[in-house]
Amino acid sequence: MPLSKTKIIQNFNRAAAAYDELASLQRKIGKSILRNVAQSAFAEHDSPRIADLGCGTGELLKALADEGFENLTGFDISEAMLAEAQKKCGSLPSLRLVQSDIESLPTDKDTFDVVISNAAIQWCSTQKVIEEIRRVLKPCGRLWINTFGPATLRQWRDVFGDFGYDAVHDFDSTDKIESALHRTGFERIEIVSYEVDVTFNSVAAMFDSVRKIGAGAAQANPSRNHISKPDLRAIKRRFETTLKAEGQLMLTYEVIKIASES
Repeated sequence: MPLSKTKIIQNFNRAAAAYDELASLQRKIGKSILRNVAQSAFAEHDSPRIADLGCGTGELLKALADEGFENLTGFDISEAMLAEAQKKCGSLPSLRLVQSDIESLPTDKDTFDVVISNAAIQWCSTQKVIEEIRRVLKPCGRLWINTFGPATLRQWRDVFGDFGYDAVHDFDSTDKIESALHRTGFERIEIVSYEVDVTFNSVAAMFDSVRKIGAGAAQANPSRNHISKPDLRAIKRRFETTLKAEGQLMLTYEVIKIASES
């Protein structure tokens, strides 16, 4: 089902202030991108131009700057996320922050040596984002992406689905992502996926981990994801029952890591 850009912006604008506190998984998997860039980019370029697509609060940009990288550009669709990034990274002289849909970047062809993206492209058309990355990457440029696959939030999807709601949108599979990369001309493609189970001691903490980082429903059809208050109470009771029976609640994330070059 198509996603609403307006809802995505609204969700992340609301989530911006609390994002760093709650997005522990996103922060953890982002460290692999930092390691990859630090190990590779300096060997190929004295000062590589790096773009972070869906940069959010600027966590990776700040980490890259701390590693000595300059010529950094962060793109994000959320004005509030960029405001948080500005607070975190505003003193960096060679950093640009640009409000933009990453499916259509306001930059020239062959601009960047490195493109990174952490936990962002799942909110976009994979094909459009890959085409745009290919356009802005220089020849022999490097790409590192982390995103989420179809097994993500399956417990959330199952319970909400029992009540007739599409609370989780369709995440693209590794096969679909790899096909998009091949069609767009990327080479030396490496894709791995694995599952991470995040546990919670309360229903409120589990809901916060999704809703308060902007990952709530953003489907374009409001009739399929507008949850009535009685149904929401019933859904929470279902999770409470699971918590009492098992002593914890669990949400699964399928992490997909992508590396390639143009």
